[in-house]
Order: sequence, then C-alpha cells, then structure tokens
Amino acid sequence: MGYQEVGSIKPENLIAGHEVELLTTGVTLKSGQGTLEKGSVLGEIKKVIGTPVLTGTGNGTMTAVSIAKDAVIGNYIVKCVTAATDSGTFSVVDPNGNRLADAVVGTAYASKHINFTINDGSTDFTVGATFTVPVEASDDAGKYMLCDANAVDGSVEPKYILADDADTTADIKAVAYKTGYFHRDELTYGTNGAPSNAEENLRALGIMLADQYPEA
Repeated sequence: MGYQEVGSIKPENLIAGHEVELLTTGVTLKSGQGTLEKGSVLGEIKKVIGTPVLTGTGNGTMTAVSIAKDAVIGNYIVKCVTAATDSGTFSVVDPNGNRLADAVVGTAYASKHINFTINDGSTDFTVGATFTVPVEASDDAGKYMLCDANAVDGSVEPKYILADDADTTADIKAVAYKTGYFHRDELTYGTNGAPSNAEENLRALGIMLADQYPEA
C-alpha cells in the first residue's frame, strides 16, 4: 500500500501504516554516537572481553585479545594440547563446551567468537597450560547503540527503532518503537550497514517493514 499527499501535507515518512500496533519503550542511548536520527535501528550492549588468566607451566602471554560477533558470556578455555619448543598447539573451547579451531603459538588466532595471539616466553608451555579468557557482561549492558553489522558488543542484534532524533553527547534517555510498521528506506544503521538477518530479527520482534510509498 502507498500513501498519497493530501494538499501540501505528506504523512510521516518513517511510519508505513497502522497494520501493526505502534508500541514504545524507554531506552538509554550510549554516549559518543553523535546525533542519532529518528528511525535509527538500535541494538543492546551486552558483553565485553575480560583479562585472560594463565595457569600451568609456561610464561608466554596472550595479547591482542578481542571478542567477535558470536562471543557468548562465560569463560573460553584455551589449553595447550601439544607442547613444542618455542611453540605449541592450544585447543579453544567456548563456554558451552563447543570446541573451536585450534590456536598455535606465535600465530594470530581469529574466529567468530574471540581473537588473540599467544606469544612464546622464556619457559615453554607444557600440555595442560591454560588461558582462561572471560567474556563478561559489559558495564554498559542495557544501553543501546546504533545497530551495525560489525558490532561485537551485542548491539549487532537489532531490537528497537528510535522514535525521535537524539544527541548522545552524554548517555541519554530516549523513546523507541518496539513494534510497528515502518518504511525500510527511512531506517538508519551503522557505518557498516545492516546485519544480514536484520529484517528477519526485527520481524520476529513485531517490527514489520515496507517499501517507501511512491513519490507524488
């Protein structure tokens, strides 16, 4: 369905219709995002990487530690399974017990969960040496960011649509739509665009999208 102009008045661009009830909720927007426009798709901050802890024999280090989009809250266990002089192979197991690809000392490790580099030390790692890598609830958990396809803090998952422009010079309370029927061309995502499953996820939450109405 499309809207038509009535005289010189055109209906609000963001709202596509009233087939889905417009329900709103209050949100806290994380500071430092500049001015977010009405129609910004918001995701909730949830997680952050913690500090790795090493137990067992070996005094190498783990550096360049970061989370990726699929990281889950809990401890990732990175354990030496094959010892070698100035090297070694480590298994990587997520908090749910799923084994990911192995890591090798001196080689940057990248996955959809966590990223890091294990560095050799003056004392080689022995089998059983373990880095415990925590993924923790963020201090900003519960605040909202502009949803971005490359976000790793949980805000990659779209949840709400901002109801009015908001200046995020500081954390700010705002109103967002949690259900409704909107024009997809009026939505705003982060610099890296929308996640591939954004519309599917929004639909599951009660946010339906339509093509923009034709220009008069």
